[in-house]
Amino acid sequence: MTPLQRHMAREEMIALGWMNEDGVVREGFKTPAQGASTSVWAAIGAELEGVGGLYLENLAEAVPFDPADPYQGVMPHALDPESAERLWALSEETTGVKL
Repeated sequence: MTPLQRHMAREEMIALGWMNEDGVVREGFKTPAQGASTSVWAAIGAELEGVGGLYLENLAEAVPFDPADPYQGVMPHALDPESAERLWALSEETTGVKL
C-alpha cells in the first residue's frame, strides 16, 4: 500500500477488506515499486520495442476481464476498434483539437 490511504481511518480500511483486524494488509496489494513495475517495463522493455496498443498488467499482457476475478483483466469495450474510433471523434469534437 502507498500513503494514499493516510487520510482513511483504519476501521474503514478494515471494513473495505484491505486489511484484517490486526492491520495485516490483504494479499494482492502491491508495494509502490511493484505497482510501478509494469509501467517501467512498458517504457523500457526490449521485448515491447515497436509494440503498441496492448493493455499490460502484472508484467504481462492483460487477460480478458472475468467477473470471478474482478481485480484484473481488460474489459472487452477497451479492445473494441469501433469504440476507439467513436472516442477519438468525440475527443476531437469536444476539445477542438485534431488528433
